[in-house]
Amino acid sequence: MIESVMAMGGGAVTGFIFQLIANHQHAKQQEYKLLLKGHELQEKSIENARNSGGIWMKRFAVFIMISLFAYISIGSPETATNLVKYEDGPSFLWGLVELAGETVVVPVEGMIMDDTLRVSVLTIMSFLFGANVGEQK
Repeated sequence: MIESVMAMGGGAVTGFIFQLIANHQHAKQQEYKLLLKGHELQEKSIENARNSGGIWMKRFAVFIMISLFAYISIGSPETATNLVKYEDGPSFLWGLVELAGETVVVPVEGMIMDDTLRVSVLTIMSFLFGANVGEQK
């Protein structure tokens, strides 16, 4: 009698555990299908945006934003600017002895674009324009 109760209890527990595992696997499978469907919709949306010329609008917007940033950073061409530069003094004995240099202030009219700003703008533009080329199929 005890053996039959244990067999029934063990069978019920084992059946419950296997049913729980099967339900979990089924839920994972459904989740995976939904995930794939979401990725397919996302790819379709990206492809539609690419084909509708959306990337050129994005490039144009980035170009305008960087141009405004450069204009604000550099300043107006009508603004008078002073450029401070250091001029080295003369040196003797193949550069071993150097005399002190002087700081010279030069008035400049027009726009001054620092090399750091120029390189950063070129880097951003190259990245944004080149990243899309790598994504094209």
